[in-house]
Amino acid sequence: MDSGNGFADFAKKFNSFGNQLGNNIKRVFNEGQGARRTGSSEDVLGLDAEAFREATIAGNDGGELATYVNEKLVCEAGVDFDSRPMLVFYACRMLNPDVVDYDRLLNLIQFRLDDFVESDYTVVLFAANARYNPSVKWLFTAYRRLGRKYKKNLKALYIVHPLTWVRVVMTAMNAVLSPKFAKKVRWLDTLSELAQAVPISQINIPPEVYQFNATKEVEVRVPAHARPPSRFFGVPLEQLMGVHGELGLPAPVADALDYLYTNALEVPDLFRRTPPPPTLQK
Repeated sequence: MDSGNGFADFAKKFNSFGNQLGNNIKRVFNEGQGARRTGSSEDVLGLDAEAFREATIAGNDGGELATYVNEKLVCEAGVDFDSRPMLVFYACRMLNPDVVDYDRLLNLIQFRLDDFVESDYTVVLFAANARYNPSVKWLFTAYRRLGRKYKKNLKALYIVHPLTWVRVVMTAMNAVLSPKFAKKVRWLDTLSELAQAVPISQINIPPEVYQFNATKEVEVRVPAHARPPSRFFGVPLEQLMGVHGELGLPAPVADALDYLYTNALEVPDLFRRTPPPPTLQK
């Protein structure tokens, strides 16, 4: 058998699969944009944003689903090593899509995130042992709906125990739609890896997650001491940003640039250095 030809055939099929997946992603997102334009709260229900929020939270169950989302599905878990609030999403607690309206569920998840997105925050997603998996189209819709407002201040998304299809779909979406966001995603195979990244003792980890983790490692290794608070000044750029810049700009620099871009593009003479008074008097 000619191994060279075999590899060439494999590479051709893999590239074809990647192109097809990318085209499908664009098609689904275009459909999602159309549905969003025709299905907004103002167009369909005649409600303003606040009235839509209240109606969605109340639903037809007296707010039970909203309570479940806030207390079981998307939970606050203290702060990370950089004192940023942590949110934890549990895929193993996703509900039956035949019983629950997933469009309303997505709205409730957005409302939950709204309490944190105005400042820096971190998200941990436990992806394994989900009894009910959302459809790929729903994931695409969620990715699109969670736009810049939600991604701007998200400093890290830790996906723990990622399934192959989750990794493939997320990688494809990031490559096609948001390469910048892809730099914030961290793929972790074990709880020991998570313990190196965030203070794991603050997270309520359900038995389903521990059960899956046992197939990956014998025990969870937690560092004896938390790493010291991060420093930005007097630290080599390679340490802050990575050798190839893969870690992004330091937070103070990124925040300053974001503020200038948002609020100060029209301010005259913003970067002009004022000359000494004697020079001005000449």
